[in-house]
Amino acid sequence: MTSALLTEAQPVRVRSAADIRTLVARRCETPHGVDCLSTPQRHVAVLVAQGHTNREVAKGLNVSIKTVEFHLSSIYVQLGLRNRTELARMIGASDSASTRHDLDAESGGCLIA
Repeated sequence: MTSALLTEAQPVRVRSAADIRTLVARRCETPHGVDCLSTPQRHVAVLVAQGHTNREVAKGLNVSIKTVEFHLSSIYVQLGLRNRTELARMIGASDSASTRHDLDAESGGCLIA
């Protein structure tokens, strides 16, 4: 019975990490890719792009470091990025000043004291 199932099984196409990033990034095709992020993700993205460490971001947002790491991982996948440097470039290219202003308005003020 097991051998019959194995012979009938269809091969699964394994995608490379680059293929997956491309497919996921297509979901976020907007003039400014940051717009597809949730509010907590945008907070983390902007603060990391400003050069803050995960620990500083966690303290400033009153969340755990693991939460910051989780959001960063999600951000990288959603935007098709690999690291903080690429994130900083994208945030800078998407007019980080207006993004920071929007984030300040949403959070009621400064995100990092």
